[in-house]
Amino acid sequence: MALAMRKYSVLLYWMLFLGILLTGQELRHEVTVSLKLIQVYVTSKDGNPVTDLKPDEFIVYDNRKRQNITEFERHALFPGKDEIVSQPKTKDLEQSSSPDEIMNRKFFLFFDLANNNPKGFLKAQEAALHFINNQLHPSDEISVLSFSVIKGLTLHEYLTKDRQAVRAVVEQIGREGRVGRVDNFEAMIWREISGESALDASQASKPIKNWAPAHLTDIGKSKLSNLRFMRDEQKGIIRLLVSKLIDLSKALRYISGQKHLLFFSSGIPYSLIHGIETNVPVRFKEFDVDTVLREKYEKMLKELSSANVTVFSMNTEALITDINVPSHQKGEATLRRISKYTGGKFLGNVQNYAEILDTVQNFTGSYYVLGYYVDESWDGRYHSIKVEVTRSGCKVFAQRGYFNPKPFSQYSKMEKELHLIDLALAKKPLLQAPLNLPMTAVPCHVEENTAVLLMAKVPGKKIKESIGQKAEIYFLVFDNNKDIIELKRKEVKLSTLKGKGAYYYSIIPLSPGLYKCRIVMRDMETGKGAVGRYSVEIPELPERGLRLFPPFLLAPGKSGLFVRCYVPETGNNKFPLLDYFPFDPAQYSPLLGEIPKGTSSILAVINCSIRNLASPRIRFTSHLIKKSSGESMPLTMSILSSRKEGDVGMIFAGLKMPELEAGEYILVMDAEDASSQAKSQTHILCRVF
Repeated sequence: MALAMRKYSVLLYWMLFLGILLTGQELRHEVTVSLKLIQVYVTSKDGNPVTDLKPDEFIVYDNRKRQNITEFERHALFPGKDEIVSQPKTKDLEQSSSPDEIMNRKFFLFFDLANNNPKGFLKAQEAALHFINNQLHPSDEISVLSFSVIKGLTLHEYLTKDRQAVRAVVEQIGREGRVGRVDNFEAMIWREISGESALDASQASKPIKNWAPAHLTDIGKSKLSNLRFMRDEQKGIIRLLVSKLIDLSKALRYISGQKHLLFFSSGIPYSLIHGIETNVPVRFKEFDVDTVLREKYEKMLKELSSANVTVFSMNTEALITDINVPSHQKGEATLRRISKYTGGKFLGNVQNYAEILDTVQNFTGSYYVLGYYVDESWDGRYHSIKVEVTRSGCKVFAQRGYFNPKPFSQYSKMEKELHLIDLALAKKPLLQAPLNLPMTAVPCHVEENTAVLLMAKVPGKKIKESIGQKAEIYFLVFDNNKDIIELKRKEVKLSTLKGKGAYYYSIIPLSPGLYKCRIVMRDMETGKGAVGRYSVEIPELPERGLRLFPPFLLAPGKSGLFVRCYVPETGNNKFPLLDYFPFDPAQYSPLLGEIPKGTSSILAVINCSIRNLASPRIRFTSHLIKKSSGESMPLTMSILSSRKEGDVGMIFAGLKMPELEAGEYILVMDAEDASSQAKSQTHILCRVF
């Protein structure tokens, strides 16, 4: 996975945030009319925001064609105050749009861990937390991502208004793995070719006027070899960073409005892109311009700009680091260029974050939202936008354009990954309403460890109507920190269902804890999907005593087809589900959290841990709690069979059900060992329909 999938923090809901707006449908090729909303920032000549413009003072061109502005908003965000004025020409956007459609500020915190140093990173963390605590408005959305040599580009947090979640993510970044390099790359190059510290040279009043000292021709082979290795290694890191930023920009281009990226980095070493001039006649290829890298760097700038990403960069180098190295040859030069090219600002050194972050607030705190209708085609083409203001003395900052949506088959690998995360996590994917898959997640044992059974019922007829024959199914598990910790994929042939339903399942080893589980089935040609959602808690295994696991519920009746997707390589059963939940598929079928109204009896397979209990004699009781009223109803529970394997007990029980109204119920089970008086309780949520 291109985005370090295992660390997609879903509250990588961030790139999820990307995923949401990348959703597409292959079959929608017709031209439709859509509302385009664009954010516009207007300042006076002295850089102060202009906040009193009216709709008729704006002119908008889409592909050089003047548009009729039908929606207008003026936003002025101040500490503790949010003034939103709507002055429409023909339509009130505030009244006609849902809250999700109102355009707000979107910020991305980007930590470049590769081009950084430990002290600089700690200051970057402080700066980010200061920004979250002091600069954000309640309506703002914020996302967090990072780049490192080991993990590549990692999306930690999806666009969210949850400040606490974002703070937790920022505080966690950098705890795993090595942060960047210890000192400035250009300074290391200087030491290699000169044999002296750049800082020592400056303190001795020896300013560097040229990057090549006179004795460069006398450099030894070993030192030259070391120099070559250092530059090649650093070039590889920069190529990866630039490539990831290009991919990210292509995904971000589909997000409406302006995106503000706060970039914490010491910058891309200037000499790697532009080379090093020498004052000696001998040519050293190690110092030449890397034309391929330079072209990629220029492409990155264009992609960021086309995606309407405004970069506010902060230099994480120490203020006194290698002060005699010309500033245009350090990373600061590239930081300045990235910000200038994208219409943002280079804020300066991160050490001064308390003062320089006010610039972000001043620049983005007041803006306008303009809306107009256009014919939209699913061709992925770029539309250029130009915004003018008729009032003199105003400077306009607006997105340069947008891309039409495109068919799923034309998505890049990264876009398809984001699309998957969107399906799994977004409550309301933008361009499709995925089919709901009934599913369950039931804890169990795999040898001496805990695991979870993920199972979804795929309705053959409904799936056939929405998803084609070429499909894939994903089993995803998110931990309590909202990181993806498990992802299993399998291609499926829906033609084998012949219009009938089937149960798709995986058994995934997991340690005790709280998890959110998803099963996603997706058409590989069109992107249309079906999603099952379930939360589960895997209990801790006690050193001694009794611990019940939630039950796997069954109803009388033949199951039908089961499709195994992933199961640990243990046991010899051709039907491995029965190794963990023994039942007769010819007589019983799974109930995945849904019980048909009028059901008179259900069955349950219950896993339990029995550790260090001599001759356990366990008594079970059960009752239902109506969730809406809290009413408790005792159930008649009978043990049909049981077996014990080591410290694991498996019980097959029958439950007689009373007449139930439609609604949600909590099925509670209690167990007590008569010998030791050890007790345990478990429960599961059921819906009667």
